[in-house]
Amino acid sequence: MDEARDLAIVLRAGAFAGAGEDLEQRTVGPSLGQDSINKGFVACLVGIIGHHDLYGSLLPLSGLIATLALLLNIPLILAATWRYSRRPSPFPALPA
Repeated sequence: MDEARDLAIVLRAGAFAGAGEDLEQRTVGPSLGQDSINKGFVACLVGIIGHHDLYGSLLPLSGLIATLALLLNIPLILAATWRYSRRPSPFPALPA
């Protein structure tokens, strides 16, 4: 317990005497980003279908309204993300 306390004090002070060395170096290419986008798209579709199946079977009219609200929410989130990023707006009605 004393060793852990001493190590915590040294680390908080920022004077750790150990030399750092690189054990491994990796590079992330553009294909990994596209793979993540594809997986996110599939996850979105599965979530929407699962949402509609669950709420559509329990409460048909309310489930349909909730699914439509969910589908309308997606472009609103994308528009807000684009609006507050440094990219130009994808929608002409929204100023850049």
